[in-house]
Amino acid sequence: MKMLLGLVMLLLTATLFVMGIMNIVMFGNVLLGLLSIVAGIIMVYIIKNAKDERECFGR
Repeated sequence: MKMLLGLVMLLLTATLFVMGIMNIVMFGNVLLGLLSIVAGIIMVYIIKNAKDERECFGR
């Protein structure tokens, strides 16, 4: 299950980068393209720094 979640996050991040490049190259919309790329970079940063802060009270 964890691997599937990782693949979905990778797909979402790759989609953001590809959409950003497509907006810049194909449609000439630089603002939306840059926003997409920045959103992808922020998502990578959040995923890399995610920590599980929950306490483990084992039974």
